[in-house]
Amino acid sequence: MADFLIEMNRIRNRLAHRLGEPITFDLVFGLAKVAHLGGVDFSDDTIHSDYQLSQQWYGIQGIIQEIFQNAAQDLSFIMEEHGGEFQFA
Repeated sequence: MADFLIEMNRIRNRLAHRLGEPITFDLVFGLAKVAHLGGVDFSDDTIHSDYQLSQQWYGIQGIIQEIFQNAAQDLSFIMEEHGGEFQFA
């Protein structure tokens, strides 16, 4: 999970400091692969394992949605294991 969070922060920094930096399919597909390796569960392994089908079925927006909703859920479980409380608004 740590490698995924570090990569996500690296991408966030790049997007925040380079105005006009595009969010490409390659970028989000690569992040999905890192997320999977970090333990993020996806509803469909195609999202991180099949470049062409992932692009066709999910596209950039679908992958971003899957990454963030699943990562948030997984992080909420970790937080609750340590006594915290996570609320989805």
